[in-house]
Amino acid sequence: MKKILLISLLSLSFSQELKVEGNLNVTGAVINDSLAKVIAAQQAEIDALQSLIASLQSQIDALQNGNEIVTGTVTDIDGNVYQTVVIGNQNWMAENLKVTHYRNGDAISNAEPDLWWQQFVGTYIEHPEDYNLYGNFYNWYAAIDERGVCPEGWHVPTRDEWIVLSNFLGGAGNSGGHLKIVGFEYWNSPNDGATNSTGFSALPAGMITGGSWELNQSNFRAYFISTTEQNSTFIYARMLDYNNYAFAEYNLWHTEGYSIRCIQD
Repeated sequence: MKKILLISLLSLSFSQELKVEGNLNVTGAVINDSLAKVIAAQQAEIDALQSLIASLQSQIDALQNGNEIVTGTVTDIDGNVYQTVVIGNQNWMAENLKVTHYRNGDAISNAEPDLWWQQFVGTYIEHPEDYNLYGNFYNWYAAIDERGVCPEGWHVPTRDEWIVLSNFLGGAGNSGGHLKIVGFEYWNSPNDGATNSTGFSALPAGMITGGSWELNQSNFRAYFISTTEQNSTFIYARMLDYNNYAFAEYNLWHTEGYSIRCIQD
């Protein structure tokens, strides 16, 4: 006997008609490749939404408990004063680093722009548009120098410390919006998901890259360095993008230039 089963799942926005010969085992697996692919795709979207809901719920709980953004300041060896913000159990700078000396007073190398990317020692260069706003770019060698680029009692974050921040805000796929400055004065449109609910106040400084010095992706992306290497060629870093609300992990070159956000010891 032939049986015709019509499956219509409104939440999945599709209708699939299956002809079943013989017995139909409703407890078994769905034997239909196209149907399975649709379900898998919808499940991925559901998982992302659940993660976002969890993040939003944590913010609602914080508001209901009367929690407020806790801010402060910290000063580097050059006298630059930075706003700071507590996010979860971490205390972060709310501005990009712009120091030009290590904590012991030694100058950080400042190579000519066309030679900068070839440096295998700690090196910085000012952001060409507005270093007071966007800070300086630093290579990985500056970030790991034992003399320290961050103020006393602070350090350049490790990969694991970036993961802690991301997870606290709902995971890499959904946490970026909580970190980005709102609007289009600095970020290119659409600046998806931007709320800056944490006070982290990320700006799209871009990075310096390429065979010769070049400002890349300013107003579109922000790149934050970590001290953790993936291998002898790449390091772990974090990226925010104008076109989504992710806080993605990236593998980037040791010798290119990125923004630094210090974290308290």
